Amino acid sequence: MSALLAAAVVGDSFVIQAIISSVEASDWRRFGIISTFAVLYAIMHGLLYLWQNIYAERLSNAVTAQMRDTLFGRIERMPLQDAADTSADLYFSTLTTQLDSIKRDLVDVVLWEHT
Repeated sequence: MSALLAAAVVGDSFVIQAIISSVEASDWRRFGIISTFAVLYAIMHGLLYLWQNIYAERLSNAVTAQMRDTLFGRIERMPLQDAADTSADLYFSTLTTQLDSIKRDLVDVVLWEHT
């Protein structure tokens, strides 16, 4: 999938160059074909972008849910003596905030840059 997205980004310059060349050569038939291709290309590029966002969001939600289940399960199994100084509610509240930050960073940095 990364290869398709890379081709879509690099393809912009090729399409623009082809349009400029056809206008300079007054080749209006070629210009019409390339313009049609450019519209189809823009639609494809938008759909790939949409699919990437949906995929990244679903993946980040799955990772966050798994982390939340694991961490909350460990807190729930903590012996009472370990939790005497701090209530479990404080742990849950802190972890929820931190997991939301991890999810945001996972989507914005890791998944967005590498999907």
